[in-house]
Amino acid sequence: MMPLNYQVPTSLSSSEPLVSIMMISLNRSESVERAVRSVLNQTYRNIEFVIQDGGSTDGTLEVLRKYESKDPRIKLVSEKDNGLSDALHRVFRRCRGEIIGSCWTDEELLPETVAQAVRYFRQNPEAGVIHRDVFITDLQGNITGAVLARDISPLDYLTFFYTPHFDTAFFRDSALREIGIFSGEWSLDCWESEIWVRLFDRFRVDYHPGFSGKYAQYHATQMSGKPSELIRLAKSWVGLARNAFNSRVMGGDVDLRDHCVAGCFTSWVRHFVGKNHFAEFEEFSRFMAEDLTRSPLKTFEPSVAICRKFERAGKSETAILIAQSLIRGSKDGEAARYLGGLATRRGSILEAISFFEIAEKAGIADAFLDRLRMQAPYLPSQSLLQAQKVWASRLNVPSLPPFVPAVAALKARIGFHAADWTSPEIRRQVTPLLSRLDRSRFEILCYDEGKGEAPVIADAQIFPVGTLSDAAFAALTRSHGLQCLVETAGMGDGHRFAALAARCASAQIAWLHHFGTVGTANMDYVIGDAVTFPENEAHLAERICRLPTSAAFALDAPAPPTGVVPPILTNQYVTFGSFESTERLNPDVIALWVQILSSVPNSRLLICNREVGISDEHNYLRGQFERRGISRERILIRPRADEEIPSYLYDQIDILLDPFPSGGGLSLAGALIHGIPVVTMAGDRFLSRRGASILASAGYTAGISGSIGEYGTKAVALAKDSEFLRRLREKLPEMAVRSGLTDMDRFARSWEQALGAILASDLPKTLPL
Repeated sequence: MMPLNYQVPTSLSSSEPLVSIMMISLNRSESVERAVRSVLNQTYRNIEFVIQDGGSTDGTLEVLRKYESKDPRIKLVSEKDNGLSDALHRVFRRCRGEIIGSCWTDEELLPETVAQAVRYFRQNPEAGVIHRDVFITDLQGNITGAVLARDISPLDYLTFFYTPHFDTAFFRDSALREIGIFSGEWSLDCWESEIWVRLFDRFRVDYHPGFSGKYAQYHATQMSGKPSELIRLAKSWVGLARNAFNSRVMGGDVDLRDHCVAGCFTSWVRHFVGKNHFAEFEEFSRFMAEDLTRSPLKTFEPSVAICRKFERAGKSETAILIAQSLIRGSKDGEAARYLGGLATRRGSILEAISFFEIAEKAGIADAFLDRLRMQAPYLPSQSLLQAQKVWASRLNVPSLPPFVPAVAALKARIGFHAADWTSPEIRRQVTPLLSRLDRSRFEILCYDEGKGEAPVIADAQIFPVGTLSDAAFAALTRSHGLQCLVETAGMGDGHRFAALAARCASAQIAWLHHFGTVGTANMDYVIGDAVTFPENEAHLAERICRLPTSAAFALDAPAPPTGVVPPILTNQYVTFGSFESTERLNPDVIALWVQILSSVPNSRLLICNREVGISDEHNYLRGQFERRGISRERILIRPRADEEIPSYLYDQIDILLDPFPSGGGLSLAGALIHGIPVVTMAGDRFLSRRGASILASAGYTAGISGSIGEYGTKAVALAKDSEFLRRLREKLPEMAVRSGLTDMDRFARSWEQALGAILASDLPKTLPL
């Protein structure tokens, strides 16, 4: 689970950075040699093996010195220490590698483990830590079981719900230093645990499926398995749970703190009883009673606010249980709307609609629009228009004097309103467009809701409107004498359609984020193109203004990369990719992608979006594929902190799969610029044809499908032709540029023609370029 706005470790210095493998040892002669060999036999050679021996007397030290004399990579120190945490602290201080892992004396690393860790960090530079699966063995190294890890939240860790095995983890040295690992402000009673908590608080902690090693668990000589050691650890863990609530992830929230403390008590009691450690159970029970007497736990009342706290902390499953308890008896509208929103973010369309209907019946005003957003991609055009008109009828349209058109001037005054000028789509499409519009013909005014930094656009006036009512917004824009006002917020939060319904400008235009029609009074035009609106749409409340280019693009993008090798050529398997929100990964999409993965043996699917940074959502999404027969190591989950798609991720995929019926935008254009073929499906309505519009704008119509069957066939055929993928990697960027996907100047000229035609009320079927 990653906190919002996690820190990014410093970049690796080379493709083969130094890796430190730590070992702490004390009298483990029966297993230490296997552990040492597993480290020295790694296929990745640039390692240092840092060993901290606690003064062994049983032959362990002799084994270590034998190998030290043969391999200069071993850095051995033998000295008395004050226990496990002290030994761990000492060995950490001696590590010089940019990546740090471990192999304790009752463990073995699999031969490719270090190489795989280095590769993962190179491919995922935002990750601060990774942890993996581990085989369980007996003391002789025979496999007796396995522990399959999972993506976890800080709350999972602090409640002892799941703890990553330290031996499966690899840490970025820069992340460890950033959390102050060498400062004195640590509790050495629980040092290993505090490392995890501090890392969770500031860095991305990734679960990387696959086995990394073997771990001899629960044998008689194991320090961490001794009851006395567990009692000490349990008491320290409770203190950690109480103190960690001041972290950024928990935000100083008492409810989350008390949830962690209660869960910690419950888990440790279950552990002691389950292991028949009854004497330790009695001691821990006395400690628990004393602790609760000193610091009683608060019992929170279920509420939607509580649900949001748990979801933000990575526990959406807990949030669901709390919200369900709210609506079971009372049908609480806010709880139903919350559950509808969470189902939306999971792509569970029917479930989301049912919750929004409950919220509507409970009188939640915004629930109708919530439901409409889910239904819009599936509604026939006539039904969509009727639904939009119902929504429009519920807007609180301000009562204003009759609109007086502005007197025509040498320069037409054009206004653009955006809910968030810092969003990637606005910043990379709208802002560059406005900077290029001909200032001898147009005066540009921008209206800013204040959700981020105001746009910086040469020769444009910026007006903050975030605190204005719709009536005040309409009065302001009327006073500016606008010939045209373009609304880019669409059906998202922050739109101004209520003000527009009272008329703010002579011509009012909807562009971006709408469903094909808006349906409010006084909306005059929607922006489209020949692909998104191939015919004159009978069920629109507005006129169509068709641009000669893609209605959403050009993309303000850097020069296309050159010389990038498709990953299939080095991985020996194909990697499909999706960068869209989980909301768009509905059951039909997942079913088709499962079919594609099943048809391409050993293929992978990389999914990167913001939602999978929440640990429960990460695990839910992976489970969607596992239940349909796709093993979890084939689903590569990559959370990101914001809407921007890191460029390095494009280098990890061979083919981009566009969801349907509502697909991507920036991600598709970005893939084409990077030479990655896209498979999209062109439906029969505006919302389902944006991908086709972008591909047509890039000159790559081969990726456009007309049916689910054709989509699957195209994706599988591409995956089975690595030589064709290599050629596309070279040709697609040039093709996209030549076709105009990145020609922002041409895009600006098409907009100038469109605005000119609108001002003259003379729109042809499609504007000439």
